[in-house]
Amino acid sequence: MTTDYGTFAHLAADKRHLYREVLRAFAAAKARFVLHLRPAEVRATMDDPPAVEAVDAALRQLVGWGNLSADPDTAEVTTVEEFYRARFLYRLTPEGEATERAIAVFEEGLIRPGELQTAALGDIRDLLGELRTHLGAASATGQDTLSEDPAALLAPARWRPLVGWVVAAFFVAVFPGNISQAVTGAEAFGLDSDAARWARLAFPPVFVAWALWSTGAWCAWADRRGQGVSRGGS
Repeated sequence: MTTDYGTFAHLAADKRHLYREVLRAFAAAKARFVLHLRPAEVRATMDDPPAVEAVDAALRQLVGWGNLSADPDTAEVTTVEEFYRARFLYRLTPEGEATERAIAVFEEGLIRPGELQTAALGDIRDLLGELRTHLGAASATGQDTLSEDPAALLAPARWRPLVGWVVAAFFVAVFPGNISQAVTGAEAFGLDSDAARWARLAFPPVFVAWALWSTGAWCAWADRRGQGVSRGGS
């Protein structure tokens, strides 16, 4: 059985933001048990509605992709001329409904990593506070916990691998949010172009590798694993 995924085509179109706004109007109407919408009703749901012609064109395109179906609208016809003028009622197709459900699940999955980002920032703040406390205690007792490694300025040597894993985990946690911003085209953090938003995706993997390497976290993990293998072999 062949499956047509044309109902997702609007996500890659130039006017994807308009198409998503139109389809959200139909999804919200369906939740209120309203099946059909006229172009004027769709336009009335928009915060900053475009021209009527733009909404009509978007509806026709979504019919072409299979997201919507169009039925002749004769409810408000009062003259013969209006009867012969093309007027339609639009509704979500079964394929369009399935597409909206899939997108809703996808967007929900992107919101959850966003919440994880906030939690990760809190964890890092707490950890840095704890490290500061340990550094203060070490200084008060005259203990030499710092080495000549510049990275030791951030934490005692025994804490550096943990810091590396926490920082790496933070970059991993925020990565889905970066993907979300690139996919949805949201403007934030000074990134106001698609090129900038997609280019940023190249940096988190580098930052993860830097965090694990500069703190010795990766080497410490490899040493512990090697010691475990040696003990298992003996």
